[in-house]
Amino acid sequence: MPTDAPEPAPAEFLESYQRRVAWGHLRDGVQDGELCTPCQLAVDEGDYRRIGTAAWLNNGFVNCEHLDEPLNYCSLCRHILRARERASEKGIVDNTPDNIELDWMGANIFCHDKGTDLDGDDTVLRDFRVKKCQSSRSIQRDLVEIDRIQSWLNECESQHIEEGCNRHRDEAKNERNTLLLIDVQNDCLVQGHFSDRFFALSYVWGTSQQFLTLQSNYPGLLEKGSLLTQPITQTILDSMTLCIIQDDVINKATAITQMSSIYSCAVATIICFSGNSADAGLSGISPTTRNKSAVYIAPGLSVIKRPNLKLDSTETEYIYHTRAWTFQEQLLSNRSIIFLEEQVHFQCKRELLSEDSYVHSAADRTYLQTTLESVRLTSENKKKRNKLYSPIEDFQWYEEFVPEYTARKMGYPADIINAFTGVQTQLSKLFGWRFTAGLPIQLFDLALLWTPINSVVRRVTELPHPSWSWSGWIGCVHYKDVPAYLNWPGGLPLGDSFLRKSSNLEIDTKSSAVLHFEGEVVTLDAFSLKQSEKQLINTRANLPVTPHIHFVYNQFGRCGIFYGLQSIDNITDHEGSFRLLRLSEWQTMLQDGSYHGPCLSYLVENGYEHKEKLFDEIFEDTRWSTLNVMCVQRSRGTWQRVAVGHVHTHAWRDAGPVREKLEIR
Repeated sequence: MPTDAPEPAPAEFLESYQRRVAWGHLRDGVQDGELCTPCQLAVDEGDYRRIGTAAWLNNGFVNCEHLDEPLNYCSLCRHILRARERASEKGIVDNTPDNIELDWMGANIFCHDKGTDLDGDDTVLRDFRVKKCQSSRSIQRDLVEIDRIQSWLNECESQHIEEGCNRHRDEAKNERNTLLLIDVQNDCLVQGHFSDRFFALSYVWGTSQQFLTLQSNYPGLLEKGSLLTQPITQTILDSMTLCIIQDDVINKATAITQMSSIYSCAVATIICFSGNSADAGLSGISPTTRNKSAVYIAPGLSVIKRPNLKLDSTETEYIYHTRAWTFQEQLLSNRSIIFLEEQVHFQCKRELLSEDSYVHSAADRTYLQTTLESVRLTSENKKKRNKLYSPIEDFQWYEEFVPEYTARKMGYPADIINAFTGVQTQLSKLFGWRFTAGLPIQLFDLALLWTPINSVVRRVTELPHPSWSWSGWIGCVHYKDVPAYLNWPGGLPLGDSFLRKSSNLEIDTKSSAVLHFEGEVVTLDAFSLKQSEKQLINTRANLPVTPHIHFVYNQFGRCGIFYGLQSIDNITDHEGSFRLLRLSEWQTMLQDGSYHGPCLSYLVENGYEHKEKLFDEIFEDTRWSTLNVMCVQRSRGTWQRVAVGHVHTHAWRDAGPVREKLEIR
């Protein structure tokens, strides 16, 4: 732009926001993911054909009539103008529609038809004035370019040394067990070792009929070419159906215990996000094409909406995110090749790559799925920095995994522990934990304090799962209500808060579903209950508290709370059949120099947060005034958990506790 020319300024008709954006583009240029002002105006009006014309040139700015070139370009106009230029050279007519309404432009992926890749070949349009975009590139619309995926993998294996991206492969050499693999060159099954170069698969089984390896056909499947002669109908061949002998109980049990090694030792895990069954195939891998709904905006150039790779817990865009088995498969994987309907991503310990991007900024890391390898690195770094770091602090990782896992669905309710075994195995290696019914034994008193997020129902299976564990229930649970994360004043580190155990708990040596309790017990009749009329909120975790809240009262006032008690009528109809078990105590810090105990939070009519003390003023306020208790019910001759909560120590003492031994199932 000539120095003596009038300074361009945003047009007066633009809204104030658009005006600020225009000024920002003049000052700083157009950032990645942004549309330049002229393109934004064209998109708002659905007139993509305007881009590149005189009506588009510097539209949105005044004092620019003397300019023959745009003040700046964005990825949209660069891709469109280059696609039109190439079409003009080839004599291809531009049949772009006159009106295109897309409200997601700027959050899009550019797709090119086969043979029209203008970004991959630098010799194409070398002399054209509009250079290719340096941040985003177009991807082949229908099929994945395998060479690109191979280049990602090669670069990771050869260059990501400091990040330890090959660490899992080095550890695989120490695995002495064997596993069944699919030999894709000889089309048969082979006995392999974990040190072999193999890929794992993670996808949704769905309801499709799949070919299974059985004891009867297993010997024949070891012969070269045998898979080509089988009646295999599913598009995806998976180790879960082919590499496990489905009617061999011992083989199947062994394979389940190996899940941790299978996914953590694989060169990479191929993840099918977008499929809803084994028949869906991998998007972009022949014969399964992709991006069928892409919209053409220029000759040979189309766009598709960019998907959200990391979904919120309430979103269900991908069935993959709703299945229990896929949770540990992704969590255990050190490298992942992720197939979406739109494009492919590659995740390793260092970065998250995508087909349509040249530049991978640190911001991409925010989309990375937490893996158990990242847990290991984070935990080790914290221990090095903090000499006072307590082993109990590692509970935060378990506390993060449980709600996501229990929110997922499974075809067979009995698989609740099987589909979590790989996670348990890795956590055992990381922290030295042992597990029973899904709970870490070393932190057992803490792990018992889970609460339902909404409603839960008992899990009914041939082999019973205990009521005291979340594995014994169907429904999402978490640890945000009872542990110290729920508005505990001062926010003591967990290792300093949870210090006193008040009972003796032992798992039965013959049946892991039986918990032997020895400690103080109070009958529930000693208290009265009242259901909360308000929806409590957890401001520290930014979550609603379970709606199944009951406050506990004695003759002096409110002295406690229960989480997860789903029917108070059930209690009043069966007086005497409920017991409260004293489990442990919390140490709490002063809040504003005046209060030790837990606080409750809820929203009032004006939308503001209201806080109040859980315990009424009559109860003495001390650092160790809060007891963690479990409410159990006697049903059909056995005691079962129905809720957990808090009771003030003095109210507990006044209720006349006695020492008892109970078996909880």
